[in-house]
Formats: sequence, structure tokens, C-alpha cells
Amino acid sequence: EPYGRDVLHGASIENVRFRDTLIQGRERFDWENRKNNCRARNQEKGRYRYGVGMALCSHTSSFYPYLTEIATSTVSIQDDGSVIVHAPVHDHGCGTTIAMKKVAAEVLEIPLEKIQVIECDTENMPYDYGCYASRTTYVFGLSVKECAEKILERGKKVAAAKFGCLPIIIKYEDGLFYMEPAPEQKLTWKDVWEYSIFTLCQDLVETVTYNAHANPGTAAAHF
Repeated sequence: EPYGRDVLHGASIENVRFRDTLIQGRERFDWENRKNNCRARNQEKGRYRYGVGMALCSHTSSFYPYLTEIATSTVSIQDDGSVIVHAPVHDHGCGTTIAMKKVAAEVLEIPLEKIQVIECDTENMPYDYGCYASRTTYVFGLSVKECAEKILERGKKVAAAKFGCLPIIIKYEDGLFYMEPAPEQKLTWKDVWEYSIFTLCQDLVETVTYNAHANPGTAAAHF
């Protein structure tokens, strides 16, 4: 069942959908009709016997619990309000960098075009095990997500300082900061960056090291 535990290591399998995969596969394969057709052919007592079959498989999404799973990313706001994401990833044909862009864009509610992902160079990137396809989205994605959330909270504090209010009344939507009592007054990321640099003397950059404590599986069935 989803969110169960691996019987060998006790790690959470998260929202893996074995049962749903089997049900959908059974329907698309037309399991009952095919099985009945095989039964009818077998009653003819011919040379061959016919049947239907299926196989269920899964794949892990991180090294946990075999290794301590880590991923470090950095998110920084630029002077034009755009975003740079530094993460030890590289695109090996399956859309790795665009996936990281989408994660950051969803958190920050800004267009993909305003986000740049710097691909991995071991000379200037944090240590990492490697950008393997089965761990990238889950492990790196969560690192980028948490880092984007952290920079967003920083942005709210800076916006509150500029507005002269408490951070708790700052709201954020579609890349704009505003005070809940006065939604007509809005600040862009560019405005927030300028106030942070030239008034608060603080750069808008955050770094997060994410540690995976689960190993969500993927489910596949062949009929």
C-alpha cells in the first residue's frame, strides 16, 4: 500500500501505486476476456496451452537507506529579478535541468524563462554522488524546492522591511509581494533585490543541503 515500509530496510516507499498500476493494467489488457479466450482454446485439447500473465516491478528513487543521501543546491536572486539555481546536475537527455527549473518556478510562481539552472562542474559545485536518473528529480528536486522556499521567506522579510511592516502580513502571488491590508502596493523581485542590496546590505542567496529519509518507488506492470 502507499506509504508502507520496505520489509527489508524499513524505509518508507512513499506514494508508490502498485495496486492502481495493476488495476489499470488489468483493464487496458482486458484481462478477464483474454483469460476466458485462453480457457476456451485450451479446451480444444490441441498441442499448445495458452494463458495470460503479468509481471510487477519497481525502481528506487534514491540511495537511501544504503547510503546517506544528500543533495545541495543554491538559489540566488539577480539584479533584474531573475533567478539562478546552482545544483550539481547535468542534462543527460531526459530533461534534468528543465525539471529543476519547473520545481523552482512552481515555488516562486515566476516564468521558466526567468530561471537559469547552472549545470554541474566539479570544480565549483558541491559534492554529490552523481546525477543518476532515478534520484535526480526526487533528491535534487526536493533540495531545489526547499532552497526556493527559503529564498522566498527571505524575500518576504525584505519586503516587510521595505514596507515597514511585520513579515506575517506579507503575501506573495505570481512573483509579487504585497501587504495583505494594501494589495495595490506591490514589489517585484527586482525591487526586493535592490532594497536588500543597497539598504540592508544583504545578498539574496540561500543554500540548502537536503537529506533524503525515504526511498519512494515507481510502479510498473507488464501484461
